[in-house]
Amino acid sequence: MRRLVLWEDAIKECFSDDFLFGKGTDHYELFYHESAELSDKNWGSTLVRFVHNDFIQTFYENGLIGIVGWLGIWGLVCWQAMVSCCRFFRAGNIGELGIRIGLIACILCFLTEAFFEFPTRSPCAMFVGWSALGLLLGLNLESVEIIEEKKSFSLSKRPLLNLAIGVVGVVLPIYTGFLIKDLFWANVYHFQGRAAADANKPQLSMHFHRESISHAPWEHLSRKAEGYLLITSEKRYLDAMKSIEDTLRVHPGCLQAHQNRIALLINEFKNPNAAKIAYLDMKKAAPFHPFTHAEEKKLNDLFKNLSSKKP
Repeated sequence: MRRLVLWEDAIKECFSDDFLFGKGTDHYELFYHESAELSDKNWGSTLVRFVHNDFIQTFYENGLIGIVGWLGIWGLVCWQAMVSCCRFFRAGNIGELGIRIGLIACILCFLTEAFFEFPTRSPCAMFVGWSALGLLLGLNLESVEIIEEKKSFSLSKRPLLNLAIGVVGVVLPIYTGFLIKDLFWANVYHFQGRAAADANKPQLSMHFHRESISHAPWEHLSRKAEGYLLITSEKRYLDAMKSIEDTLRVHPGCLQAHQNRIALLINEFKNPNAAKIAYLDMKKAAPFHPFTHAEEKKLNDLFKNLSSKKP
């Protein structure tokens, strides 16, 4: 039931002003609360990263152009493979037929899962799905002469090809390691920061969260924790406000950061008008969320009290 509600909210947002190009790749989480009219009423305490339907999420993030292109890639390659299967079946070439049917079955399984989950965003499943697509595309591009030539193919007869395959096999894992190292260490330091906070060691927690931010400044989790620690532990409210602004810059849907900013403006900076502006930013990011309604009630009560005290 929850999944159907997520789909309904996301599909409505797909036909917004960003219909053609979408919200941006991997931006569903950032703008989730803007469109979660039904979801926030039922599961408002949970931030959702995935629609649990990669077709809808691709439409949401990359627009009409993105979803048409994405479906076109998979559909064209599978259609070409089906045509090849018919040709090899008539020719009685069971070996080539079996390879293609196996790859088509793998791709169809991947796409079926994509209708209910998010395999295109899961590294293991993504590797299998796109590898199968690449192999099938390569087979589709082969001519009959190349297929016949493969029967006598030997790497030892082609030293340059052998060398190229070896170089790719050595370089690719190293290059991938450099790509993922920042995200890996960001996660390590983030969870160390959480553990230190649980152990009532706020300064150590702050150190770990700042290390996490230095490795992945585009992530919001440690930024959110940094702002909270600056407020509750170190009482450095100006620095906390800057940290909160940085958090909202990278993740405008971070509701805890919105709440902390409003609370600082009311309680520490004594500026209810600025707090109202901050609330409007929160309402834009999450118009349907219970937290937003709670902040609205808080501000209404505050302004009523202020107006009653005026002579």
